[in-house]
Amino acid sequence: MLENLSFVLMGLAALVAVVTFLGAHSSPVNIPNMSKGGCTVTAGLMILGAGAGLYEPVAKFNKCMTVCEDAMLSESEAFAAWKKAGDSTAALPAVDHGDYTFVAPGRVDFLSCHKGAVDKYSEDMRTYVKYQDKVKAGEATGPELEAPQREDFSVTDERCQAQGRGRCTTVCNDPELAAEAAAAPDAETAEE
Repeated sequence: MLENLSFVLMGLAALVAVVTFLGAHSSPVNIPNMSKGGCTVTAGLMILGAGAGLYEPVAKFNKCMTVCEDAMLSESEAFAAWKKAGDSTAALPAVDHGDYTFVAPGRVDFLSCHKGAVDKYSEDMRTYVKYQDKVKAGEATGPELEAPQREDFSVTDERCQAQGRGRCTTVCNDPELAAEAAAAPDAETAEE
């Protein structure tokens, strides 16, 4: 509805701009000079038209962003509780997001981000242990390696939440991606 109003207002702005131009440039058409008022009305109609055209997409984006932010906070709390329990063999807790199927790709990105952080630390630790073995054997060359430091969980979690939120919001705003997300199986069932 507002998109149609936007087109009408932009059309009126163009019409007022043409009439204003003709009146200001002593054209053969007898139109009074109303350049100041015409310019003001044209600018106002263009601003209203642009605002009407942008209102609905911006409102949808804000709704998607709010839902995705809440979903990623829920995921983060569930993941932190699972991590605190310390049983890595237990399945990740499932968080119910209701009818919001577009959250699933964001959840996958969130969890893969955390897995990537763990894998990076593990790889850095393996490299460091190999280097220490070479030092003990007297085969080490090059600069000395420092022991890798595990990134603080809160920093990793913030980064992963942002990544999941971005993916979730993108899927929510694109109807084709949202339809694919609704048709795709959940990430955990796909891995099994």
